[in-house]
This record gives sequence, C-alpha cells and structure tokens, in this order.
Amino acid sequence: MAEGDIHTCREGGLWKNRIEGIRRVANTAARRADAVSIGREMAQARGVGHYVHGEPRPNGDGEIVEQRSYRPAASAR
Repeated sequence: MAEGDIHTCREGGLWKNRIEGIRRVANTAARRADAVSIGREMAQARGVGHYVHGEPRPNGDGEIVEQRSYRPAASAR
C-alpha cells in the first residue's frame, strides 16, 4: 500500500474513507455500499489503490476484503 491510497473501513458505527498518509477522515457514510462507491471514485480520480476492509475484528483491525488499483499503466517505450 502506498501513500495516497484510499481505505474504506468501518469505525465507530460509520463507514469511512481515509487517504493513507493523512490522519483526517476524508468522508463518512452510514451504508457500506455508499462508502465503497465514494472511495472507488476518489481512488480513480487520484490514480491510486482502493482497499475495502471488512467489519473490525476484536483487535480493532478489519481484514482487507477487496482491493483494486487505479494507477496508470506504465507506458510502453
């Protein structure tokens, strides 16, 4: 995972999108589907990866259940 990647995860009863490397939450949503959709759009616009985490486990971490990369393909020379 690289700086700037988008992480969609559940915290405090809300689904949140965070930008890796930035402490502040980018946005929140009550429904998982809404947060995932917004996170995907953010990742596409920024050309970064999007990681969707599942429900938090007892240790507080949510396992990555989906990941996609929207990084531009390396140009052929």
